[in-house]
Amino acid sequence: VDTAHHRLSHMAQGAKAWRGDTADAHREVHRESQVPLWESLFANSVGELMVLGCVAAVVWSASRAGLFDAIANALSSYDVIALPGDSSGYLHAVEDVHMQLFATMMLYISVMALTVRGTMRAEMLWEAADDKLATDQEGVNDEDSTASEPKP
Repeated sequence: VDTAHHRLSHMAQGAKAWRGDTADAHREVHRESQVPLWESLFANSVGELMVLGCVAAVVWSASRAGLFDAIANALSSYDVIALPGDSSGYLHAVEDVHMQLFATMMLYISVMALTVRGTMRAEMLWEAADDKLATDQEGVNDEDSTASEPKP
């Protein structure tokens, strides 16, 4: 797992930064704070998944320590709302919520990956249009300078 994380991290770090890696030096925008979008998404995703892993460890520890048994015993006479009847019911309820959080996080990461992909694609199109505009502008300027020169 650590090897996969290390390789994916290096791949994300090598991704193109927002207008920071353009081929034309005269248009290059460079700031120390620029981070490639893929690297940012990867770092945030790993952090969120690590939090969910910590929650899983806490739930497992609580189950092994008998916390859900204590909760079931303490709330056995509580009848205002429907509660699980035993410790396994509480454990399954907590595990269900944890799995729903995980599924939601994976969906969110997927949507953000599609957003980053679309943003990177739009950036490439914008750069191509900017290059074409700069080339066309240079051609117009060259024509203007040759037209204003006196003919022999």
